[in-house]
Amino acid sequence: MISAEPVGVDVESVAAVANRWDPALVLADGERAGTDEDRGRTWARKEAVLKRRGTGLATPMVDVLLAAESWRDLPGPPGYVVAVSPAGPGAGAP
Repeated sequence: MISAEPVGVDVESVAAVANRWDPALVLADGERAGTDEDRGRTWARKEAVLKRRGTGLATPMVDVLLAAESWRDLPGPPGYVVAVSPAGPGAGAP
């Protein structure tokens, strides 16, 4: 067992996210993602949160405000971003 609590993990290709990016479908009010890497990180963080919640993309990404969630970025291979969302309160790291 890895954890007694729910954990969500996501890995995204920065290029793939850039090709399908639509801020109206991803960004909650007040959120910004200016570069392709920022967009990839935002996408991975939100998917990790939704996986931890157990809803996946049945919950729209715009309904996830990252500042109110727990998440951390992890190192990934070049061109990829990785995020983990552990259970528990707290805002994610910038």
